This record gives sequence, structure tokens and C-alpha cells, in this order.
Amino acid sequence: MMNKLLSASALGVVISVGFAGNAMAAPNPDATCRDGAGDNSLQCGTDADASGDESTAIGDEAEATGDSTVAVGNNSKATDDYATAVGEYAEATGYNSTALGNSAEATAQDSVALGADSEASGDQSTAIGRDSEASGLESLAVGEGAEALAAYATAIGQSAEASGLDSVAVGEDAEATGDYSTAIGESTEATGEWATALGNDTEALAEYSTAIGARAKIEANAESSTVVGESAYAAASEVVVVGQGASAYADHATVVGEDASVNEENGTAIGQSSYVSAEGGTAVGQNAEASAIDATALGRDASAGGLESTALGTLSSANQDQATAIGHSATATADDATAVGANAQATAENTTALGEGALATAFNATALGEEAEASGFESTALGTDSNATGDYATAIGDSATASNFGSTALGNDATASGEYALALGHEAQATADYATAVGESAAASGYNSTALGNTTKASGEDAVALGADARAEYDNSVAIGQGAQTLFANQFMFGSVSNTYTMPGITSAASQAAQTGDLAFVTTDANGNLASDGGSILNRLSETESALSNAEDAIADAQKVLSTPGQVLDGPETSTAINENATAIATVSSTVNRNQERIASAESSISGNTQSISLLNNRFETLGLQVDELATIVADNTEQIAANTAGIAIANAMAGSSWLQANETHAVTANWGHYDNTNAFAISATQRLDNNWSANMGVGFSPDEGKVGARAGVRLGW
Repeated sequence: MMNKLLSASALGVVISVGFAGNAMAAPNPDATCRDGAGDNSLQCGTDADASGDESTAIGDEAEATGDSTVAVGNNSKATDDYATAVGEYAEATGYNSTALGNSAEATAQDSVALGADSEASGDQSTAIGRDSEASGLESLAVGEGAEALAAYATAIGQSAEASGLDSVAVGEDAEATGDYSTAIGESTEATGEWATALGNDTEALAEYSTAIGARAKIEANAESSTVVGESAYAAASEVVVVGQGASAYADHATVVGEDASVNEENGTAIGQSSYVSAEGGTAVGQNAEASAIDATALGRDASAGGLESTALGTLSSANQDQATAIGHSATATADDATAVGANAQATAENTTALGEGALATAFNATALGEEAEASGFESTALGTDSNATGDYATAIGDSATASNFGSTALGNDATASGEYALALGHEAQATADYATAVGESAAASGYNSTALGNTTKASGEDAVALGADARAEYDNSVAIGQGAQTLFANQFMFGSVSNTYTMPGITSAASQAAQTGDLAFVTTDANGNLASDGGSILNRLSETESALSNAEDAIADAQKVLSTPGQVLDGPETSTAINENATAIATVSSTVNRNQERIASAESSISGNTQSISLLNNRFETLGLQVDELATIVADNTEQIAANTAGIAIANAMAGSSWLQANETHAVTANWGHYDNTNAFAISATQRLDNNWSANMGVGFSPDEGKVGARAGVRLGW
């Protein structure tokens, strides 16, 4: 048809040239070419009309009625100045418009329609492709069935649609219906204002939303949200979702990771399959889960299920309010419980377990050290393998054990197993109620017994052993001094056979003034057993003095008789009396000698006892100094523990980092830390030095202990 038309047109041109003087002023009556009604116009075809100046109409019923117009094709129309219509039923009715293709329409100024049934109806619009449509000002539609229906809209691709102001749709069946929206990809949809959808089957249905990735979707209620990743999903406003299958269902959520999900406001989930199901929760790590308000779980399979709880470490778990679990498989399962260290467990309220395998299972219990265990109410275990199982018990030292109510064990391998028992020293043992053992390998196994000194032993009830190797093995017995050993109940044993005893104060005026009533001597046997003579020696001395006095009187009487001049003695009676007096005098003298020997022996014993007692006084003073020193050490340790506790609280506070976000140069954060009823506060600051380097510092303070900590560092990134 077109070839015939062109042939006929050429023939018509020839005829018209040959018969130039026969120009027509009306549409052609036949297919020949003639001058049209307009100046320098040409019309070819039956009813062709070139009535515009310098116009050309070629084709049956073709119309070129505007100046400088071209209409080529049956029923084509170029009706406004500078319009061009090429194709059967093509229409270029706008000023300077162009319609190319069967039934193509360019109806607006400067519009272009290229393709069968294409339509450009907006000023300066362009429609390219079969059935394409560009109806908005300066709009562009490219592709079969593409539609650019709003001002400045662009639709590129088969059946693409850009119906929002300044919108862009690129891809087969892509749809950008929101003002300033962009949809790129097959079957992609951007319906909200300023929405962006990039990827096949991607949907950005909310205002200011951005969806990137195949089948990624942002619901219409999710304003200002961003999702990136295949099948990523957002159903709430101001959320960020990154990762295949990641999803956010609550406002202000942040989700990063494959299949990660946040279901409540202000939640953050980072890591494959991480999950936040409570407001303000944070889960970072593969399968990490934060299921309570403001809970934080960091680490693979970490779980934080209590209000403001924290779980940090692979398989860590903090499932009660304010609980904290830090370390691989650490577990805090009660309110305010803290477990720090691999496999550490804090399972009762206010408990603290610090160290690998540490275990705190009773209210307010504290276990610090590898495999330390505090299972008694308000108990404390400090040291590797230390064990405090009794209520209010305290075990400090490697393998120390305090297993009864109020018991205390201080020292490596120390054991306190009785109620209120105290064991202080390496391998010290206090195994009975109220027993006290102080010193290396000291042992107090009797009720209310006391053993003070290395390897001492007090096994009797109320027994006391003081001094290295002292033994008080009978009830109410006391062994004082190195190697002292009691032999029966209620006995005081001072030292051993190698000891001497000194008691300087025994001869003082104050000691003498303190004595009342009848006096007696202290006696001893070969084994050193002491006893009072009940005054027998003093009684014998009194009797001896009386006998001496009588003898002296008798001697005086005899001397008087012998000294009288002319005195005549009565034979045998007088001799007998003299002999009897002599015998009495000899007896008294012998008695006096024996008493003097006993007195000397007693004085020697008293002197020895005085020395022994003096030595015991010295040992008691030394022991008192040692006990004071031990008390000082315990106080120092207590103070150091408090300082360490403050240090841990400061470290917790300074753990918060002031990360720099994009386009930031400075950042400052304030943090609070808490550990074992001790609080701390910290301020951290970060300064960007250049594109790769940044410097940071932090200062922490514990008002409870008055301790201060600080840190500083640099960071290199690329």
C-alpha cells in the first residue's frame, strides 16, 4: 500500500510539475499529487489536504493543515504548526508535535509519540513504543504499554507505569504511582511519595520509603523506612531492614541479617535469625534473641529475656529482670543476677558469679573465681574452686570451703563446716559449730573449740590450742605453746618438757595485794602437773616454828639450871629430862631441815612457774600480734575486694563506646555501670582525626568507693 502510495505520489509530483498551473485549493479528488491550498504545500492521495503553508499531506484523507506540517499515511493528521504525523491514523495535533506509527497521537506542544497506538498528550512529552502513553508535562514513556501519566514522569519498560509527579518506573510492569517515587525492576511498585523500589517484585508502598532487593516490601504504613535484601520486609515507620528475609514490624526498628526480625518499637536485631520481641530490645549475633523491654543479647544464640537484662557471649542467657550474663554459655536466671565468665551461672536474685564455671545459686550470693560456688543465702566464695554452701558463709582462697550457717574459710584449701566456724590459713579446718582454726593446717573439730597456730588441733568441746603443733583433744582443755598437748578434760597444758616459764609480775606488789585469805604453795610432779598444797607447807612451817619456840624455851630452862652455882642435879630424873630435851631438839632440827629443803624446792618450782607464765605471756602477746596482723590482712583484702568491685563497675560503665556516625567529627557518650551493689559512671569521647584514624578516651568514677578509672585509644579503619 505504502509503495503504491509513494509511486502514486511520485507520479503526482511529476504531473503537478507538468501542470503547475493547475494547483488545487481543496482536498484531492483522487490519488494524484497536487499542490495544496497552502503556500508551497503538497497533497497526495484521495481527499488528502495540505492547506497549511509549506505543508505535506500524503495518503488518503491525510491532513496537513498547520504551517510546516507533515502528514504521511491514510487518515494521518498534522493539524498544528510544525506538526508531523507519519502512519495510518497517526495524529500530530500539538504545536511542533510528532506522531510516528499507526494510530500514534501527539496532541500536546512539543510532544512525541513513536509507535503504533502510542500517545503523547503532555506538553514536551515523549511516548515510545506500542500502546505507550506520555500524558504529563515533559513525561517520558518508553516500551510497549508504558505509561508516564504525570508531569516529569518517566516510564521505561513493557507496561511500566509512572503516574506520580516526577516519578520513575523502569522495568516490565514497574509501577511508580507516588509523587517523586522510583520503581526499577520487573513488577516493581513504588506507591508512596518519595518512595524507591529497586528489584524484581519489589514494593515501596509508604512515603519516603526505600525497598531494594527482589521481593523486598515496605507496607503503606511504614513511612521513612528502608529495606535492603531479597524478601526483606517492613511494616512500621522509620525502620531499617537489611538482609535476605529480614523483617521489622514496629517503629524505629533496626534489622540487619538474614531472617533477622524485630517485632517491637526501638528494637535492634543484627545477625542471621536474630530476633527482638520487646520494646527497646537489642539482639546482635546469629540466633540472638532479646525478648524483654530494653534487653540486650550479644553473641551467637545469646538470649536476654528479662527487663533491662544483658546477655553477652555465645550461648549466654539472661532471662530475668536486670540480669547480666557475660561469657560463653554464661547464665543469669534471676532478678539482678550477674554471671561473668564462660559457663558462669547466677541463678538466684541479686547473685554474682564471676569466673569460668563460677556458680551463685542463693539469694545475694557471690562467687568469684574459676569454678567458685556460692550456694548459701548471702554467701561469698572467692577463689578457684572455692565453695560457700552455707547461709551467710564466706570462702576465700583456692578450694576454700564454708559449708555451714555463718561459717568462714579464708585460705587455700581452708574448710569451715560448722555453724559460725572460722578457718583461717592454708588447709585450716574448723569442722564443728563455733569452732575457730587459725594457721596453716590448724584444726578445730570440737564444739566452740579454738586452734591458733600452724598444725594446731583442738578436738575437745570448748578446747583451746595455742601455738604450733599444740593439741587440745579433751573437753574444756587448753594447750598453750609449741607442742603442748592436753591429757584429760578441763586441763591447762603449758608448753612441753623443753620449755621454761617466767612470770615477772608474780612478785609485784600489785600481785601480792591482790591475794586474800589463806595462802598456799603451787606444787608440781615429774610430768609438770600443777596443784595447790592447800596450805600444808605453810602449816608445817607454823608447827615447826612453834616446836622450835618450845625447844628454845626448854633449852633456856636447862641452861639456867646448869648455870646456877652449887646446883645439885637429881640423878637419873634430871639426866632423863636432859636426854629428852636433846632428842626433841634433834627432831625439831631434822624437821626444820626437811622443811627448809621443801621450801627451797617450792621456791624453785615457783620460780620455774614464774618463768613459764612469763613465757606464756610473751607468746600470748605474739599470738595477739599475729591475730591483729591477720585481721589487718582480712581488712585489707576486704578493702581490695571493694576496690575491685568498684573497678568492675567502672569497667562496665566505660564499656559503652562513642561510635562516630557518617559525617560526624565528634561524639560524646555518658554511661552507667553496676556491679555487686556498686555503681559507677563514665564519660567517653571520640574525635575523628582523618578519614581512617579516630581517637577515643573515657573516664569512669565510682561514688560508692571513690575510685577513678580511665582509658584512651585510637582506631584505624579502611
